[in-house]
Amino acid sequence: AQYTASNPDTVLGGEWQHFAQPAEGEGSMTVAQLAADNGFELVDTAAALAALEPRGKVLGLFSPSTMPVQWRGSDDARAQRVQRNAERPIAPEPFSCEPNPDAAAIPTLPAMTRTALAHLDDGRGFVLMIESASIDKQSHLRRPCGQIGELGQLDATLAVVLDYARAHPETLILVTADHSQAAQLVPETSVLAGINAASPGFLARVRTPEGVLMGVNYATNDSTLQEDHTGADVPLFASGPGADELPASIRQREIFDLLTQHLKLGSSRSAAR
Repeated sequence: AQYTASNPDTVLGGEWQHFAQPAEGEGSMTVAQLAADNGFELVDTAAALAALEPRGKVLGLFSPSTMPVQWRGSDDARAQRVQRNAERPIAPEPFSCEPNPDAAAIPTLPAMTRTALAHLDDGRGFVLMIESASIDKQSHLRRPCGQIGELGQLDATLAVVLDYARAHPETLILVTADHSQAAQLVPETSVLAGINAASPGFLARVRTPEGVLMGVNYATNDSTLQEDHTGADVPLFASGPGADELPASIRQREIFDLLTQHLKLGSSRSAAR
């Protein structure tokens, strides 16, 4: 409901279920109907998204919950605990990554990005936030193929944005994360295997396109359900005007100041109001 009231120009993603709920204080009207009354054009398929004219406000909702990831482990494989017999650790069986058929009918992140850029590029300047959210979600669930596929989507999306920036050199691009996650790339067989050492926690042995095995370890807790976030620093990549002035280390909340300065919105305090 806050999306419909705060008047963003373009909102694209999943979680249709939340927009199908009754809007608070609006009788039987759903949040989606409230959005339509507030001038949003609603789309729910990849074809409808591709056919949109670059004008007006758009609300695109393409799955009832979180959007399906692009890749999955073969036979839905994920990391497993390393088992032990009396003599040695027994590593989980390797698996490959494959396209997720559930994602075939939904718009990709690059496709949604192209639509958003077409709608927002009207000469006034804009802020566009793009999130490949299931990089995080799949790490929680110890699914490395899901993570890798969503990183691939983010990389392809960045190529779209960089192409836009080449035609619009005043564009500042920032790429970062809100926190680090559990997945660590480790040897798929420990370098200390000779003394019966093995990866703690959960381990995935993923077959790569090069024909080798990549170890991915998850070990932030002993739960069988999901992993925790971690506290490592995350990178902030930047391209465009002002990128060269970024310090080597920055607090996350200061990214807001960078954006307000770039958009000439005055001080961060007044912009926050």
